[in-house]
Amino acid sequence: MKTKQYIKSGEGENYNYSQDHCFVKLSSRDTNGELCLIEDTLKPGFHLNRHHHKLMTEIFYMLKGEMKLVFDDETIILKEGDTITVPPNVWHEAICKNGGKMLTLFKNGQFDVF
Repeated sequence: MKTKQYIKSGEGENYNYSQDHCFVKLSSRDTNGELCLIEDTLKPGFHLNRHHHKLMTEIFYMLKGEMKLVFDDETIILKEGDTITVPPNVWHEAICKNGGKMLTLFKNGQFDVF
């Protein structure tokens, strides 16, 4: 039987990329690839080019700052406290000029094992 997992603030698998800094709060390895939860600090000038995911659903919850999400049919400004779900096969681009912080939940995604 698995034990509970308790991950404190500022802890988790640590990935410091050029545009953002991530802590893995729930690894897909612990959920049979079903879920992954990331605490993501977006650095000023963050820009993730247009892309889509074939199987993965992304759920973004903005904690601090604002992020622009550009879809084929609309642009949304995600503000503090806002949540958006991006299903598989939906093309999107993310821009955060001033930096910010968000939680991202990946369903059927193994973001943390790439």
